[in-house]
Amino acid sequence: MTPPEPHRLDVRGQFCPLPVLFSVREIRRLQIGETLEVVGDDPGMLEDMPVWCERAGHRLLAIEDVDGEVRCLIEKGAPRPRSSSPNA
Repeated sequence: MTPPEPHRLDVRGQFCPLPVLFSVREIRRLQIGETLEVVGDDPGMLEDMPVWCERAGHRLLAIEDVDGEVRCLIEKGAPRPRSSSPNA
């Protein structure tokens, strides 16, 4: 059985922080375990996407820059519990 096709998000022409913000909005529509392919041309995505995935609890399956086109494949993870501070 082949895995389902990833959902796709084209953020070409958008620059930091918009690729991540649009990815946040799009991944909220997915079920846990579904994948999102994000395609853009902002080189900042190479640094921003891994950080966002780590903090948000998603799995970055692949990221590559081919001739100025950045492609990210992200698997939606479970939401991370918010930490509470005893002083909050």
